[in-house]
Amino acid sequence: MNLRHAAALALVGWCLMVAPRDSDFLFVTSVPVSKWVIVQSFDAAKDCEAERAEKVGLADKSGTYWYYDTKKRENVGAPADLAYRCVATDDPRLKEK
Repeated sequence: MNLRHAAALALVGWCLMVAPRDSDFLFVTSVPVSKWVIVQSFDAAKDCEAERAEKVGLADKSGTYWYYDTKKRENVGAPADLAYRCVATDDPRLKEK
């Protein structure tokens, strides 16, 4: 690895991102990552993943990220596990429009 490559790796950070919500307050995970909301920034992937796990755990305990559609008799919307992602700051999906 050359010095320039090492410097580029050192500049990569991580963002904990959450999917936007629709009018029913449900996560919409189908939109491009560039439209997701940055919750927090991190220097290391492991720190981002630890925070993600905590957020998902809290959401799953409270059950607030699922919506039960009584007409369809099924859960709709994305669970928190799919609605939170750790994304590298150099990920090309962040530049998509």
